[in-house]
Amino acid sequence: FRKLYNEKVRNALPAQRARCFVQVTQEMQGASAADLWRMLEYKTDWLRVSKRLDARGFQRSAKCCYVHYVQLLHPDINRGPFTKAEDMSMLKLATEHGGFHWDKLAA
Repeated sequence: FRKLYNEKVRNALPAQRARCFVQVTQEMQGASAADLWRMLEYKTDWLRVSKRLDARGFQRSAKCCYVHYVQLLHPDINRGPFTKAEDMSMLKLATEHGGFHWDKLAA
C-alpha cells in the first residue's frame, strides 16, 4: 500500500493527497489476491505474518511461516498425480542412486 500510495502522492499537492489516499485504498480493495501479490513484487514480510499469527494465538517464527508457504501453500505447487514421464524419471534416478533416498534424488 505504502509503495503505491507514495508513487501517487510524490508530485501531488497537499490538498490532493487525501483524494490519492482514497483512490489507492479503493484500488487495493478491488484487487484480487494475485494482483496484490504482483503489486508487492512477489515479496512478503514474513516477520509481520508471524506477528499476526502470534496475535491470534499461533506462535510461529517468520522462518516457519515462510517454509510452510513455500512447501505447502505456494500456488505453483503441482498437487496432481505424477505423469508417466515423471514416474519413469523417478524410477531411473532411484535405480541410479540405489533406492529412494530423497535427498540424493532431489539434488
